[in-house]
Order: sequence, then structure tokens, then C-alpha cells
Amino acid sequence: MIQIREPLADDQAFLHHGFMETAWEDRTQVVTPDVAPAESLYTVVHQDPKTRILVAADKRDRVIGYVAATEKRFLTKPRPMAFIMEAFVEPEVRGRGIGQQLLTAIEAWAVEGGYRQLGVMLNSRHRARVLFERLGFTIDRFVMNKGVSRHDEPLETTYQLRPPTEVDTAHILAAKAEIAWSGLSDEERVSTDRTAFLARVAPSEPPLWRHPKYWADVATDADGEFAGYSLWVEVPSPLHMGPLLCLYELYVKPEHRGKGLGTVLLKQGERRARDEGYGMLSLMVSVRNPALRLYESYGFTVDRLLMMKILPGN
Repeated sequence: MIQIREPLADDQAFLHHGFMETAWEDRTQVVTPDVAPAESLYTVVHQDPKTRILVAADKRDRVIGYVAATEKRFLTKPRPMAFIMEAFVEPEVRGRGIGQQLLTAIEAWAVEGGYRQLGVMLNSRHRARVLFERLGFTIDRFVMNKGVSRHDEPLETTYQLRPPTEVDTAHILAAKAEIAWSGLSDEERVSTDRTAFLARVAPSEPPLWRHPKYWADVATDADGEFAGYSLWVEVPSPLHMGPLLCLYELYVKPEHRGKGLGTVLLKQGERRARDEGYGMLSLMVSVRNPALRLYESYGFTVDRLLMMKILPGN
């Protein structure tokens, strides 16, 4: 008989154990771990007043699993969602339905809280993927990674690359809006106020490229007209044990697509990553984004899956 309950003070050691085991299993690099970033993430999640934690205990009240979820807002999503941050079941009792009981309980919490979606991020090879799919979760976005090449390839292109200026702001804000809206599912678009949503994702505020940890490139054609841009940001990664250079945005105007400009912008970003000492590139892309084929052809591979479930009543 399994009991799903809130954690007690005596359960804290198990929660920490489960988190560290999950973090170790979820890593994609086999190196000596630096546990400090993972410890920091654990503290943030477990001290968040919005975090809901439930544990599974056996008939002797021995804790054998837990799940932790909180409210999370993605800039490119129309509203906050409930998000599963951690889920762990002791290896010796896996396959007995305990994980499903925990996920069903946390879904009930999310529904009671009025959330419309429940999300989770999984390693693409994680055994729990089958369970989430069985419970109605579907893939919404891919997190893709690529090791930074040691070789510098020449940029053979007729386009000119330069840093962005104020003249480019209107083009970039329009592109941000197009990227964000196209990344929503049909269900999300139906229930979303487009004007309010785009005002949030593409606000008229100081551009991100002014931040010291952001780098941007604007591409212009032979006439000096805006043709596309890319925006990169340094992202800490506890699971990869080191910062990544993440592709935050990439956009090519429709009339310039299919001419190799996307590849040129990726090469320029990788060149910067190599010069700055990053070992890996990363990005998140909607499954509905046609640029997915570009990233695959450039050498990015799927590392993680952002999975979503529309909750009952929505």
C-alpha cells in the first residue's frame, strides 16, 4: 500500500538524495562532477514558496519516491504553467506504478491551482518518457546541443555581418513576435490574446544585446537591407557542469531563406563560442519551427524534451 503525502522534516535527507541521484543520471557528460551548481538549484527549488512537494511512502512509512512542481513562466508561453522540477523513485521499486501515482497527485494539485498546462523537462533518453507519454504528455520543444568545433571554417557568403544598432530594433522586435507566435500550438493560439502576448514577448525596452552576456549579429544583403539576425547568451548549466553559449533567437526574413544565411549565422556564433572558450552550443526550438531541419543539418542533436499536457477542464 503506497501513501502519497506531504514531506515531513525527517524526509529532507531523502529529498536531497533523490535530487542528486536524478541530477547525476540526467547528465550527458561523463566527467568528475562539480556538485555546487546542482546544490544551488536544489536550494532554489526547495525554498520557493510556490513549490509543491509530495512523497510516496510504503506501508512502513519509508519514503521511496517524490515529485516536486512549481509555477513556471516561459517568455514564449502565453501564461504561467505548473512545471515538474523533480521526480524520483528508488530504483528497487521502479515499475510498480509509484511514479504514476506521484504524477497523478501532482496533476491534481495543478488542476486545483487553476493551471491550464503541466510541463516537464526530460533527458531525451530518460526511461520515464514512456510514462509521461502514457499520461498524455506530448513533446512541445526540443533542447538541442552541439560541441564547439576546434576548427574555424571561413564564412563564405555575400551577406555582411555586423553588430546590431538602433536602426535594427524595429526589425528585431517584429522578428521576435513572429518567432513567438509561430511557436504556439493551435490550442494555445485559440485561447491567447495575440496583442497582449506579443507586447510581452517583444516589448519596446532596451535590447537584450546591450547585456554583457549577450552577443548578437545582424545580417544585411548587398543593398544594406536587414536580412536576419542571431542572438546568443551565456547560460549556466548545472547538469553539464559548465556554462553554455545558447542560441536565444535566430531569424531570417522569408525572402532570404534557403540561401544559406541561417548556416552563416550559426557559424558566426560557433566562432564566437570558440574564441570565448565555451565547449558547447545549445538551443531550444519548437517542434513546429521549420528551422529544426537547419539545426539538425548543422550538427545539433536532441538532448532534452520539453513535454506539455493540457490539463482537464481546458
